[in-house]
Amino acid sequence: MIYFTRKKIKKEALILLGAIEENSALLQSQEAQKELGELVNHISYIAKKGDELLLQSAKIALSSILKQPAELDVAKEININLAHRNKAPYEKMTPSTKVIFGLCFCFYVSFSILIIGSGGSGFEIPEQFFGINSSLVLLAAGSGSIGSIISIMSRVGNFSELESNDHMVYFFTGLFKPLIGTAFAVFIFCLVKAGIVPIDLGNETREVLIISSIAFLSGFSERFAKDFTRKAENALSINAT
Repeated sequence: MIYFTRKKIKKEALILLGAIEENSALLQSQEAQKELGELVNHISYIAKKGDELLLQSAKIALSSILKQPAELDVAKEININLAHRNKAPYEKMTPSTKVIFGLCFCFYVSFSILIIGSGGSGFEIPEQFFGINSSLVLLAAGSGSIGSIISIMSRVGNFSELESNDHMVYFFTGLFKPLIGTAFAVFIFCLVKAGIVPIDLGNETREVLIISSIAFLSGFSERFAKDFTRKAENALSINAT
């Protein structure tokens, strides 16, 4: 039954294309020709989809374009609806949803790596990394990652204001920002522990709180991380000279 319905719709779509070919030369308005061209692109999608309602919408759009005077507002709205239906599921998402989708994918990949790395493979985190307490390194990395996540969630409503022709840029923003925040946090942790940017860490409790605070800020605010990096660059330049 579905096969015969699709075959019927495909046949009617071909008839509709024939009608467009016959009448396209009669259109003098450039805007009408534009709407007609978009309608032609949508008809192939309708034939593939096999949706009779969409086919009827295309017929209404064509009759609206061919009317004298043409009712282009009707055709335009139908074309917009057909264009939206023809988009991939990801492209139908709002920019904010795409960013959150990228963030969720980052979680999925990160947790998968942790599970695979710890599941029966004998993988253990050493007590020290190059003579530095590994718990402090992990604290810095985790605080930077959390700072980035909080930054994304606090600005989720602002992503809709961003305009980009590349739909994947929103996904990669959500995917890479926690990784960037983690990298900045560990880098700034190294600068502080090396004394390149002098900060009084005090006793063990104070050291933990200061490191976690600085790492969180480096993940939350790119400006803070860049300012910190600039200070380190200036300090290294002075020492080099």
